[in-house]
Amino acid sequence: MHGGTMSILHADIAKLLDQHKELEKILRVLNLGQQEVISNRISAKGFYVDFDDGKPRQPDFIQALSDNIPRYCLQRTERERNSQLIKSAVEADDFEKVRNISNSEKDKAKRLFIEAAEKRNKKIIELERKGSDISNFNKDGEAAELLLYLILEKYLKAPQIVSKMALKTNSSMPVHGADAIHMNVDESSNVLNIFWGEAKLYKSVEAAIRSAIESTAEIINDHDHKSRDIEILCEFPDLHNESEYVKEELIKVFDPYDDSSMKKKEYVACFIGFNFEDYEELLKLPAEEVQEKFIDSYLDTVRALKDNINSNIDNKKLSSINFIFIFLPFECTNEFRKAFRKKLGWHHD
Repeated sequence: MHGGTMSILHADIAKLLDQHKELEKILRVLNLGQQEVISNRISAKGFYVDFDDGKPRQPDFIQALSDNIPRYCLQRTERERNSQLIKSAVEADDFEKVRNISNSEKDKAKRLFIEAAEKRNKKIIELERKGSDISNFNKDGEAAELLLYLILEKYLKAPQIVSKMALKTNSSMPVHGADAIHMNVDESSNVLNIFWGEAKLYKSVEAAIRSAIESTAEIINDHDHKSRDIEILCEFPDLHNESEYVKEELIKVFDPYDDSSMKKKEYVACFIGFNFEDYEELLKLPAEEVQEKFIDSYLDTVRALKDNINSNIDNKKLSSINFIFIFLPFECTNEFRKAFRKKLGWHHD
């Protein structure tokens, strides 16, 4: 894939990015410095919910997540169609129609999100009854997948290329494999970066890391899973109506007999949401001291996880895989889940 082709592909993929501006003042980037590099093929990125008067802005964060559900759940072609309908209604001064279209879009997206979550939880219960190992199943994992989607788009500038949510809620489409599929183009190295996502929201950060790595190993060691993800990526990309060129290039890049297959770099992006135990003591401090102390403690936590990550990856013989670990600490993951469900109007025990 020559430079001119990559430039066109870069421009087409960049058009797919949403700005997610509402996240800028709520979800902060942790400057990891030297801690960002764990090993040659493993890197880390840290994020945290901003503070207000010494307390994390969880209600604002949950509102921002809720506002992004239509972008995450609905395919681009449907959202573009709704945008055109809204534009026409605005031009006609029919603002009631604008509200109806907007509300209908939000309601549909929330229904899809809840449907997918309930489908997952039902599967976990069924497997548990059969005595199957469910340790790597992330209950209410859709919230973790939404967070992974937002971080990959907003901060790694890698748009979602396949809407797994749309496929998950299609009863005729069995969906396994990666939790997310995103990509971007690095024009400086003329490489197409592909991000296969794993999303975990656990009480224990060590358990979340272990589960993400085990899930990755299952997919990589199961040729059918990986092949199915590639098939979905090539056959069901979530693109703009005019982005047929991107689809054509995706087919080429995964063709082992095409030169393009040598111009891609694959990453496993692991979202790790976890209970941050230091929150309890930190929130007792004077408000003006909390954020600085929190950052120091958070950096210590990431530093201490380096050996854990390397050990888990070595145990699963995945040292040749490029990993990006994306950390987001919570005061309490269970309380976050409850508050998020309540925001969606999802009554679930």
